[in-house]
Amino acid sequence: MDEQTQKLSEAINKLTELNNSLQKRVLVLEANAAIDEIAHACCIASNSPSVRLQSWNQWVADRVAEHAVKTGSSGNPEELLVKLVIEVQLKRIKHWSELFREGNED
Repeated sequence: MDEQTQKLSEAINKLTELNNSLQKRVLVLEANAAIDEIAHACCIASNSPSVRLQSWNQWVADRVAEHAVKTGSSGNPEELLVKLVIEVQLKRIKHWSELFREGNED
């Protein structure tokens, strides 16, 4: 039992370590995305709502594609992380699209 307990403890510690590492990477991605969003929003603030929506959707699609290419070509594919980032970005697209449409009364 002691050997099994030791192995189980080591496995739990390794999973915890991997989870913490993944959480740190996600936080960095989120921080970078937030900075990019603010910069992009400032650049398109004076445009009409429909132009802002089109610009925003294109910008987000570019960022998602860029990240997927970087992750896929790194030699260490992190499919779950890529899927998470894409899901987050798709939710952002939906959120901002709804806000821009409300502003444009579409």
